[in-house]
Amino acid sequence: MKKQNAAAKRSAPKANANESAKVAIRQLPTGARGLDEILGGSIPEFSFNIIAGTPGCGKTTLAHQLVFANATPQKPALYITILGEPAMKMLRYQQQFSFFDESKLGKAIRFSGAGVTILSTVEVEDSFTAMPLSHYAISFLTDDILRMRYAEIDGQIRMVMVVMKMRGGNHSKDFREYVITDKGVVIIGPRQTDYTGLTTGIPTRVGKREDPTAEPKATK
Repeated sequence: MKKQNAAAKRSAPKANANESAKVAIRQLPTGARGLDEILGGSIPEFSFNIIAGTPGCGKTTLAHQLVFANATPQKPALYITILGEPAMKMLRYQQQFSFFDESKLGKAIRFSGAGVTILSTVEVEDSFTAMPLSHYAISFLTDDILRMRYAEIDGQIRMVMVVMKMRGGNHSKDFREYVITDKGVVIIGPRQTDYTGLTTGIPTRVGKREDPTAEPKATK
């Protein structure tokens, strides 16, 4: 009997060493409804990310959503702001959103040590002839890039976003329209398939519009 057991152990397939050596990548939810879907999951922990967009398109709001969605006293978030956005000024405006949690300030959202996920917002001036990612040559250093921009659609200024880069992930390639509500940044509607040229900000309709376009709103 012992000989049979020994023979069975020798003949059993050995576990793949590569499988046991794989490191699971923890995903950080963005806190923005619909955004995790187009990111192909969410933002990988310890990654370097850029949110690029024009003034007023929601970069800071989206960054705050992600911070409040993930920060805990055990894993605090570090938020650095410079130039014209002092922390007190930003927090005064962010209090209007439902994701804002004052109890996290000073405990979960504070200065931290090493081992952080970097989320950088970059202001980009849209030329309506191209879609630059940054004025600085730093895009190659980042793991993920989310581009937000204005677009003229049916005579209205609308806001769309697209994931330009996600290292090691299978993200959506679609442009998605979004709005900013009291909940923060909210992805709305299906992908834009009736237009070409969304990267220019002046897209061309390729489908047929049945009814006049109403102002985009987030559904409950």
